[in-house]
Amino acid sequence: YLEMARNLEFSVPKEVSDRISEEYAQMRRRAHESNERMVSQTELALAVTVARLISVSKGEAELSWDSWTEACALEVCRAERNARFAAKNKAASEAAQQQADTEPETKTQN
Repeated sequence: YLEMARNLEFSVPKEVSDRISEEYAQMRRRAHESNERMVSQTELALAVTVARLISVSKGEAELSWDSWTEACALEVCRAERNARFAAKNKAASEAAQQQADTEPETKTQN
């Protein structure tokens, strides 16, 4: 299996490439209109790489639209998980800062 995956001649059909490009342009337009963060070219390249790996793992020699949508779903999950992690870290950092701010007062009072 690994040998086959390594040696697979992989391609992206024009139809899939065109749909991905159009979807990317729409996402950037929506983000611009709503003043949200735009998806970068690096993030697009990462999503295409993940989609390619999903296709290869299925033994497909071409990027399928199903693999692309699966990669996008994984990206949404990753972004949500990172947002939760960042919020948790921020809360912990604020709690630690608040504790550090109150410790000198406690030491001074003793």
